[in-house]
Amino acid sequence: MRRNSYSRKRISAGKFMGISTALNENLLNTNYSPVSYNFTFDKGALRSEMGIEEASTSTLTSGTLRHPLPALPDDKKPSSLHLFRKYDSVNGKRADKLLVRTTDNDFYETAIFETDTFHQVVNLAAYGKDCSACYRYEGKDLFLLSSERGFFYTYDGESVTKIDEAPNMTSMCVHAERIFATVSGEQNKVWFSKEFNPVNWKVSGTDAGFIEFDDDGGKVIKVVRFLNYVFVFRDFGIERLSAYGAQTDFSVSKIYASSSRIYPDTIVSTGDRIIFLTDEGLKYLDGYNVGNMCENLTDFLPADKRNCVGAGLNDKYYLAAYLNFGNYNSDRFLDESLVCKNNAIAACDVRGGGFSIMRGADVSSMLSLKVHTEASLLMTFTGANSGKIGRLVKSGKYFESVLPKFWTTGYSDLGYPDREKSLREISLVSTCDVTVGVVLDGKTYEYAVSGNSLPQKIVVNRPFRRLRLFVRSEAFSITAITAPSVVVDIM
Repeated sequence: MRRNSYSRKRISAGKFMGISTALNENLLNTNYSPVSYNFTFDKGALRSEMGIEEASTSTLTSGTLRHPLPALPDDKKPSSLHLFRKYDSVNGKRADKLLVRTTDNDFYETAIFETDTFHQVVNLAAYGKDCSACYRYEGKDLFLLSSERGFFYTYDGESVTKIDEAPNMTSMCVHAERIFATVSGEQNKVWFSKEFNPVNWKVSGTDAGFIEFDDDGGKVIKVVRFLNYVFVFRDFGIERLSAYGAQTDFSVSKIYASSSRIYPDTIVSTGDRIIFLTDEGLKYLDGYNVGNMCENLTDFLPADKRNCVGAGLNDKYYLAAYLNFGNYNSDRFLDESLVCKNNAIAACDVRGGGFSIMRGADVSSMLSLKVHTEASLLMTFTGANSGKIGRLVKSGKYFESVLPKFWTTGYSDLGYPDREKSLREISLVSTCDVTVGVVLDGKTYEYAVSGNSLPQKIVVNRPFRRLRLFVRSEAFSITAITAPSVVVDIM
């Protein structure tokens, strides 16, 4: 009797688990992809649940009923976004405002929960890196603004007051009824206002003051209120400041030191962690300990991280960066290096450590807008969309442009390096039109698959030593693509 000279195997990815660069591609489990963008991984299937549209905000009574943000004046472009938390005590309702700094350093405001236009806030301006906070003082809600080369202002919704005695701040937070701030030109000091008085910056034992740190941690770069402390981030470390009551009761503890630089615009408090980017990758602080986060993202990060910005919303940390996709380029993204400071957003699961990548978004700043019925991630842009304010949504589109989507396996010999193999067929379920492709020993073959809720089989019948399987799509809405399986004869 003649015996078969091959064995037939069905190899299935099982389910999509996300992106991993932890292993060489040849060793990578087919559940994971070395590179994927504009797909999300939900319940083991590929979907398109990241997109950006022109910004809108909710109504006072509903988080689902929305109205679009008004347009800025024709010659104005947004630079940074700020929230002014304000309560209208006369009418007994929220009157929160969105303040937009424009590229010519002016400020415009609009109501968040009502249809409105943008109105210029006269005499409010910033120069260089800006920062803001909200504070209730003498029965009024105040918007506080400062910048590294500007002044410190208070704004109550009607009038702007410049506080000449205050330092020029680069970050600020409210803690124990004081303002704590990092200050332009002060390499190793954190300033604080008088208790219960954000406009008193006179240095004395009972008024305002500053805390001076040693030089080991580098420059102070940001202050964050978290877990009833003020965390002071420095170029190469973190200090925890306990600051209640009199200045004499303040105490400082060093909780993290590193040789890896921390980037201030990526430091975000979200949930029960502070997330921040270093030269080694993303890290988290739980208040006492620092750990690594989303380590598989590290290989995508740029060498120059100064343009990276972060924001947090709904247990996700969003990092806008110029990610490195290596050889996985596309004609749709050829202009990235020409116009973009950042080219993608990584959506990172704060607890689980997985992430998805939205590629093609040139984001320059982000604001997590969380107030009353509104919870949105708003953003500004460089390049062609520099005049817009966007909002993160689940559209699968970048404004009106469909985001091209891509997922691939590693380039693998399937664990049989010395054996010849033949790819017989590929099977998958896709509810939308996709292109399924294989790379066999350097040669690419693509197959168009129409959307269908039933399993579909692609007959290939081609020999190979090494194989890569990929899926790409131009569909803007993808309900689900299940992980493909392949039938392989091993000689």
